[in-house]
Amino acid sequence: MRTKGKAPVLESIRLKAVALFKEGMSRRAIAKELMVSTRSIYRWISGFEIRGISGVISKIPLKSSSYLNKKEMAILKNVVLKSPKEFGYCSFYWTALSLSDIIIRKFGVHFHKKYIYKFAIINGISLNKRNVSNRNFV
Repeated sequence: MRTKGKAPVLESIRLKAVALFKEGMSRRAIAKELMVSTRSIYRWISGFEIRGISGVISKIPLKSSSYLNKKEMAILKNVVLKSPKEFGYCSFYWTALSLSDIIIRKFGVHFHKKYIYKFAIINGISLNKRNVSNRNFV
């Protein structure tokens, strides 16, 4: 359940938690200092490690429809021609997770995983599987 408060305030708390973690503070100490649950700290740090800054910012509300029109599809095709680094991701290669996230961020639409792969195949995009041992975080 989302904490009550305005998005910019909540984002600043999440970013502070990530900064404290990077400084070497334990997750429990961060939770105690920020007066939030330890579970939230784990979730925020994990989100940051996987998605970078987009992992801690507030999510936009999703559209009621779950499809992209032709214009949005053309925009998406142009987006995936660029490096994920240009959009704040930690990898040089698109993954199903990063592609799904960019669709949500740009269009407010949630695609099921199988449709992400279908989109990639139809458009000749090679999605890489995230190698957990070789993470390079921004």
